[in-house]
Amino acid sequence: MNRTARRLALLERRPWTLALIGAAGLTLLIPSALALYGPPELLDAGIALGDARLALGLAGVFAFSAGALRLLLRRRRALTCGRRPMAPFDPIPIQRAAGSALRSLRLKGAPTHRLAAAARSEPLKPSLAIDALLSAMRARFGLAESAANELLRPALADWRDAVGCADPLLLPANALGSAGEKHLIPIPMPSWCASLVEAGVLRLEGPPALDGPRVVQHAWLAVVREAELSAVECFPIVLAGRYGSGAAALRIHLAISPPFLSSGWQGT
Repeated sequence: MNRTARRLALLERRPWTLALIGAAGLTLLIPSALALYGPPELLDAGIALGDARLALGLAGVFAFSAGALRLLLRRRRALTCGRRPMAPFDPIPIQRAAGSALRSLRLKGAPTHRLAAAARSEPLKPSLAIDALLSAMRARFGLAESAANELLRPALADWRDAVGCADPLLLPANALGSAGEKHLIPIPMPSWCASLVEAGVLRLEGPPALDGPRVVQHAWLAVVREAELSAVECFPIVLAGRYGSGAAALRIHLAISPPFLSSGWQGT
């Protein structure tokens, strides 16, 4: 970064300085433009006002310009901050937080590079899987345990053989509309689980499938159980939700949660 760029960056951090500089420029520009291009009648009227009133008017122009420019700079900064992408994050702390809920397990998980060849064993108990998912969300977004239990835990339920999804089911964007792919079915997981997919904690195994009145999604929970190591272990879990022609009070919504924006996430 050269010297000019550094000065501009420094000025952007001081919006009042920029506003005062801009207001001074406008205060000098307006009377100069009137003196050069204004009609004689306007100049005569200005002279008739006297020096005191002219100075007061210029002070008013300066104050109004400074305030207006400061508001514009504040709005521009807010819009810029709103478009700023999320900072990259390290998935290991999130996976380690999920693994802390599974340290009591004696079973050893499958390594990530052997999931295709690994035989799918008995899935995790839903209660353990829910605790691991909530621990990962707490680490991902810095939530307190009470907040996670209040905001996130009601979306998941222990269905004995699967982690039940009580929230609206996720539906790919290309499954709706007249040209939608009708064979696509919802994914039985809350929308906030999309951030765990992005973090590599939740790994979906193939597309969801219908199982009677339910839709089922097989997945892997990738965690780090050792506090000092970074070896990732994967444990199978089953996600399920009520779905079908006879499902009561079925709720579905588009997959618009990050990172699966509706324009960028297509079902397969």
